[in-house]
Amino acid sequence: MGKYDTFDFDTDDEGDGIILFGTNNRPERFKADNADMAKPPMKKRKKRGTSIRWCFSAQFMQEGGGIEQSWKEAFRWYSMAAEKGEKTQAALSLGLIYLHGNDRDIDNEKAKYWLTIAAENGKPRATYWLGVMHQYGFGYPKDINRARECYQKALNAGVKESQEKLDELK
Repeated sequence: MGKYDTFDFDTDDEGDGIILFGTNNRPERFKADNADMAKPPMKKRKKRGTSIRWCFSAQFMQEGGGIEQSWKEAFRWYSMAAEKGEKTQAALSLGLIYLHGNDRDIDNEKAKYWLTIAAENGKPRATYWLGVMHQYGFGYPKDINRARECYQKALNAGVKESQEKLDELK
């Protein structure tokens, strides 16, 4: 169990976003540095329920927006969301944590696994990062053609950084 076992959103008297983290039903209130973090879109909250809330919790821990930054806690919350079937943001974030080794050893196989899940479920940024893995041989044999395909697919889906990578490969 991590430092916190519950998570919720609220607003203070001025209407600013508040993140509630708690242990044993004793919430601690943290004002979000970024008000958007404390107010996730209601449509998404209702549609994806608990798993999307866990992703916001993880993001809050990852960025340290008003609370002590903790990659370990972020990883735990993303993992819980992924276990509940969150196959976009949680999978992307887990893939990047494994790829970059944030507070853990780099594991290209796990990075590839999670990024592939995110890409297959419509997360174009995951496709971009799979391109990086192909370009540099992280978890795959180095394959410039496959990297180019990933970058082009990500660019077509709106990931602008992909153009820089495509230019690099010319």
